[in-house]
Amino acid sequence: MELLDLADHADALPADISHGQRKLVGVARALAARPRLVLLDEPAAGLDTAESQHLGQQMRGLLDEDISVFLIDHDMGLVLSVCDYIYVLDFGRIIASGTPTEVRNDPMVIQAYLGEEAGEAQARDAEAVRGLTLDGGSSDG
Repeated sequence: MELLDLADHADALPADISHGQRKLVGVARALAARPRLVLLDEPAAGLDTAESQHLGQQMRGLLDEDISVFLIDHDMGLVLSVCDYIYVLDFGRIIASGTPTEVRNDPMVIQAYLGEEAGEAQARDAEAVRGLTLDGGSSDG
């Protein structure tokens, strides 16, 4: 619960916490078994942008705990912010693979998932979460 910033809600009923917090509780349940790898299938489904960004930040924290994350999601902002390497499928076929920067610039990914303007907005949000600039360098200097 502490790892996912949920300790303050440990005694709360599910009806008393937000939808995003309930999603994190589901992740916490999976982490209770102390896995080295956690598979998350659509964890951002139904979340608003702020909740999805919070989920992404918490998932990046899992990497600091040496927990690998296998993420399946259509929320490209989340995928770009969490994953170090991405495979993009369209109708069951791999259309791209690579780093977040490589994938977000791939014309087939832009056409299938992002669109020009939406892709840039999601990429900027994702890179802000990761602490990167649009060219892949660190924003720390």
